[in-house]
Amino acid sequence: MRDCFQSLERCRREFELDLVATVPLRSPSEKVGGLFYFGRMLDKIRLHSKDELPSDYHANLGKGFDEKCVRLLRVNYDQLVERGDTEPPENRGRNVRQIGH
Repeated sequence: MRDCFQSLERCRREFELDLVATVPLRSPSEKVGGLFYFGRMLDKIRLHSKDELPSDYHANLGKGFDEKCVRLLRVNYDQLVERGDTEPPENRGRNVRQIGH
């Protein structure tokens, strides 16, 4: 029985590593515009708009750290999503203050 649980645990870890390796998200500790986490949130928004974000992430979009980040910046998450979909890649993430609450 113990071997069975160890085998399941090994499979779970391998699956998690595969998931992490296949989702091109920035580390939350990588800074964008001097902010931690902001780049990761933008990566999730972009991947979701292209239907490339794994479904495991969908339930928490705009919640948790996403919500804390937009509150800190005093921007509306939905407007940030809309703007991210229309901004050219070189401008994405800039001028966030223009998307106020």
